[in-house]
Amino acid sequence: MKKCLDDRLSHLFDDPYLSPYLNALKRRREKTETTKARLVSGNTNLIDFASGHEYFGLHACENGWLFREWAPNASDI
Repeated sequence: MKKCLDDRLSHLFDDPYLSPYLNALKRRREKTETTKARLVSGNTNLIDFASGHEYFGLHACENGWLFREWAPNASDI
């Protein structure tokens, strides 16, 4: 994975103004990829995860209100 990250950041090596920040940029990229993998868990993509509020939560509908929540281990809501 590290080689892949380095390949994606390779164009930054050409900019002398960014060279002092390359390690910080690499760490940020690695943290971003780790967080993304944790959020989507291979079950969905990042766009679907980010628009979960459109499905889950409290929504007005024709017959009143609809409440959806993802709580797989909950015994009561």
